[in-house]
Amino acid sequence: MLGKYRIKRYGLSMTKFAGQFSARLRGVAGVDRTVRRRVYDSLPVRARAVVRRVIERDPLFPRQPHTISVIVPIYNVEEYLHECLRSITNQTYTNLQIIIVDDGSTDGSSAIAERFEKTDSRVRLISQANAGLGAARNTGLRAATGDFVVFSDSDDLVPPNAYNVMIQTLLQSGSDFVVGSYWRMTELRQYVPKWVKDAHSEPIIGANSSDFLLGLANVFAWNKMFRADFIEQTGLVFPEGIRYEDQLPITRAYLSARAFDVIPDKVYKWRIRFDGSSITQNKGSYEDVSDRAEVITSVYEYVNNHADAEFREYWIAKVLGMDLIPYISESLHAETDYRNRIHYLIGLLEPHVTDEVLSKIKVRARCALYAFKHGSPEELGHVMLTNGEIGPHLPTEVREDGELYFSPDYPEVVSLEFPADCLRLNRDELSVEHAINRLRWKDGRLVVDGWAFFRNVNLADVDGPKVQVYLESDANSRRLDLNVAPGSGFVSRSVRSKWPNYDRSAFSADVEVAEIVRVGSERDVLRLYISIEQLGMVETIMVTKLIANGSAGRLETVTTDGGTIIRPSLSKNLGLKFSLSEAETVVDRIRPKDNAIDVSVRTSLGKTAVLSGMDLRALQKKQKRLKGSQPLRRRQATFSVSSSPIAIRTLPQKGSLRLQNARMGSQLYVSESALPEDAVFAGGKGVRRNRRSALEVLRRGLVGYIDSVSLNGLELVVRGSALIGDQGEVEMELKSNRMTVTAESVEFAEHQFTARFTLQADEFGQSRNLPYGGYLMTMRQGRSSLALLPGRSLGGELPLDAAGDHFRLRLTKTRRGALWLSFGFASTDEETGSLNQAELQRWHREGDFEPLPDSVFFQSYLGEQATDSALAIHQELRRRRPEMKLYWGVNDDSVQLPDGAIPVVMYTTEWYEILSRAEYLVNNIYFFSWFSKRPFQTYLQTWHGTPLKKIGRSYWEDRNREPVWIERMDRQAAQWDYLVSPNAFCTAKFSEEFRYTGQILEVGYPRNDALRAPDGQVRETTKAVLGIPASKKVVLYAPTWRDSQSAKAWVANMVTFIDLQRLSQELGNDYVILVRGHGHNARAGSTVGSEGNVIDVTYYPEINDLYLIADLAITDYSSVMFDFAVTRKPMLFFVPDLEVYAEGVRGFYLDYESTVPGPIVRDADRIAGEIQKLMLPGWSPSDRYRSFLQEFCINEDGYAAQRVVDQVWG
Repeated sequence: MLGKYRIKRYGLSMTKFAGQFSARLRGVAGVDRTVRRRVYDSLPVRARAVVRRVIERDPLFPRQPHTISVIVPIYNVEEYLHECLRSITNQTYTNLQIIIVDDGSTDGSSAIAERFEKTDSRVRLISQANAGLGAARNTGLRAATGDFVVFSDSDDLVPPNAYNVMIQTLLQSGSDFVVGSYWRMTELRQYVPKWVKDAHSEPIIGANSSDFLLGLANVFAWNKMFRADFIEQTGLVFPEGIRYEDQLPITRAYLSARAFDVIPDKVYKWRIRFDGSSITQNKGSYEDVSDRAEVITSVYEYVNNHADAEFREYWIAKVLGMDLIPYISESLHAETDYRNRIHYLIGLLEPHVTDEVLSKIKVRARCALYAFKHGSPEELGHVMLTNGEIGPHLPTEVREDGELYFSPDYPEVVSLEFPADCLRLNRDELSVEHAINRLRWKDGRLVVDGWAFFRNVNLADVDGPKVQVYLESDANSRRLDLNVAPGSGFVSRSVRSKWPNYDRSAFSADVEVAEIVRVGSERDVLRLYISIEQLGMVETIMVTKLIANGSAGRLETVTTDGGTIIRPSLSKNLGLKFSLSEAETVVDRIRPKDNAIDVSVRTSLGKTAVLSGMDLRALQKKQKRLKGSQPLRRRQATFSVSSSPIAIRTLPQKGSLRLQNARMGSQLYVSESALPEDAVFAGGKGVRRNRRSALEVLRRGLVGYIDSVSLNGLELVVRGSALIGDQGEVEMELKSNRMTVTAESVEFAEHQFTARFTLQADEFGQSRNLPYGGYLMTMRQGRSSLALLPGRSLGGELPLDAAGDHFRLRLTKTRRGALWLSFGFASTDEETGSLNQAELQRWHREGDFEPLPDSVFFQSYLGEQATDSALAIHQELRRRRPEMKLYWGVNDDSVQLPDGAIPVVMYTTEWYEILSRAEYLVNNIYFFSWFSKRPFQTYLQTWHGTPLKKIGRSYWEDRNREPVWIERMDRQAAQWDYLVSPNAFCTAKFSEEFRYTGQILEVGYPRNDALRAPDGQVRETTKAVLGIPASKKVVLYAPTWRDSQSAKAWVANMVTFIDLQRLSQELGNDYVILVRGHGHNARAGSTVGSEGNVIDVTYYPEINDLYLIADLAITDYSSVMFDFAVTRKPMLFFVPDLEVYAEGVRGFYLDYESTVPGPIVRDADRIAGEIQKLMLPGWSPSDRYRSFLQEFCINEDGYAAQRVVDQVWG
């Protein structure tokens, strides 16, 4: 639609453009308003302003008489400001006065704000000398003239409909202000904190301070909208020259308001900056804790004078249990003055800590407060570390008084005796947790599977809860109890509990559909409730949580044979409900006949028309033949009910069917007996019941359902039904983000198919078992491809587990309803889930194990590959000590292993046992925090590269890790009996960063032996496997991972900074580019993919093979440079983010620019030219390259593995 309009290029005036555009917008009135809005938002800012004025009466922009003043203080935020202001100017509520207050920025922030002021008349920029956030907000308040006021911080984002939602709420309620929920946002994800979810779980309209006590921590200015007259009447201003300036005014607002509204809508995105430069991310400074103390003191005085007792109790509990805990954590790094400020605050509030206050503080916070006051810094550190690693569910015990108590596994160094009041769980920590994971209609019954338990109650220690499940009518309050029986399923796994065992909380409930119809009336709504009783606690809850990947995530409408429609639906605030209505038209029989499908219906509509996908010309011809019937619209065909059954052969197009008479229309609802299966096919056509129970016509093409999946060894057999076209052979595939596996055979009998897969894959010339992970099952014919859906019977049982000899298979569904197959190791029930894994870890740590003679346990990284120095040591031992049993920890059966290796899949009972019994342990990273070496074991640590960037203590301290966490890592390193070092530089750094005092073997890296004494056949074989002609030159691009792209440990999205296809074109067809992502990228499934002369080798099993075939390497800050240098081949260093990485991301030990042995390039446009220079005949290592070799590769002579084996095994 916009393609015809180019404002500047075609010389259109803005007004003329707006007129033409608005006309086009009105011309698509039938299009969804969201789509129209999206089109509008894609316009330039100036164009939007004019269009807005031209079409202000258009329903796209309903009348907006009330102005909202948006106050945005800015200070040195050029990196984030444009995105922030864009999110504000693009609000769906457009009557805004946007006041930007530049608080003395010294970067480019002001220039960005000026551009917005020039292009949007709603924006006003005010500049002032730096005075702080509070002063900038007050400046904005003085300039505000709107009827309502909101605030936004300049590095955050406002969702598009936020202001509209808030102002509509206030206009309807008449309250003084409204409080919305919010997201916390990083560069990689966004989430809602649990306390925010709880506080905003349902709307509270017309609230007062006592109605929102759980939300007292919501004292931020930016997720609220205020009436301007409320701000004026209460004299609401922000303290100046201090952090946390919003806490006092917002607390005053809660206590002063006649009424305020709380809504569950998320109205703000609060950014967590990766570099920690935000004001609220610097809690470790004395200035910060001093400001916090001053603010808490001032709010304390106000609350004492203006709040009732209940508000005071919740506020004190909030300060002690939430506000001070991060400062107590920071105190582990801090000086005495810092800790004294916290002691002052605790002392200020302690006289008011009654039993009621204490009961409102979470038990882990109570333990931290007690340890801070009564324990040593070391004890506090262990308490904080253990509390943080426990997970969301607590270890508990029931004592003689019948109460539930926290039972943490604090280490022996914590000698504190915590009082009972400190350890007793409060009632909020015993809330009911529930979920429905299966919901299906089966054999005339509604069947509901799920769980319900009191959180933190270990069902292994007490009787299971008494659970009742029932439906209750909105119309007549009649109650229908479901039959409840014990269920099956790994509840503890589903909720990720490492401590309480919740498995006995599973239930299966069912009721006859006829009973639902009997209890409910027409147009009635029945809601599902769960009542649970245990340990003297009784609670009834409305069902509000459905597991999305199970059958409960696909709420399917059912139509009874009697014509009652039962529609399940879920509302966050109103729960799971079943709405009853009567169908006007019911399909009571569907039969395939020849090449058609006969559909018999009964209806109360009389003379009718069936709506379907007929083309317009055919309709016009039909309409001429119809006399006295309702005029037909597009996509209509006609038939008389008396001519039923309908022959579907006359309706070739895809679509839903409706019956319509002159006054009304009705969908064709399919009764249960009419179509018990998923679909009926005949010829190239078919019909099915959709999830709304309506009849749909299927045209020739791919449509498929899976009825069963069976696992037998390495064979997967899939059966189902499908409607296929005539475009050739049908193939079925298993697809992951890493590979595609095609079925060995697909056999059809009529429309029924059987597909057989061998769960092995060819990757880089090796046939191996299917890598673990998630796979989509697809059917492909010609150019058409679709993801297969679970059939009705199979889909009703999801999630479903199947165990085999090689895999454990879990079947679930995607958000779009396709079948999702998750392959994992063939775990037993005792190995499945976090709880069982935690118990196996405790078994490893506490068990009494005998040594396994002549055994070595190898593990490289996280078990994805058998590589690095461990591989070279394995090969040397294999040659010299053939009697030794050489075990390898692998993360799945697909890992390519060297000759003589015995695979042990990680997290199996066998893996824990071998780890505990092997005489020798070889690893290149730390084992896990729970690992404990036996006295009879010898532990060889090879590490995994020469560190250019910071590692160990320097890195952890920069990341502000707790001292006790760092000390625990030191204790892990103290278990190493030998540490391999490639050079003197590493020896010094390893000793310093790991606090290692054991024996260091400065002998070179065994992993580099293959680079000095390579097998000539390796080059030819590797090129052949990768499909690279011998004549082509090979460039290896191997960037390291970026901390800023890591959402969790050991996983990161890939960053390349290079347009690889463009680089390939610039280099020409004589070059092939290999792209090797870091292991963190491989775990994230973040790769660039292969296309043309660019080949992704992130998952290639042995990087040394790639070094050997590469003629040149491009890297950045990776230890690749120290290994590739052994080959004496040229290197190029592409570092567009050098300063950011060196100063803000990681930091270096060496001066980068004077150390790296090759040219440094920052502009991607220069890479091709530099490569061509380095590839000219006659290239040889420069003096700096030779110095680099002398300093870092002096011991790389091809015999490092031999020297290691000599030292360790003799």
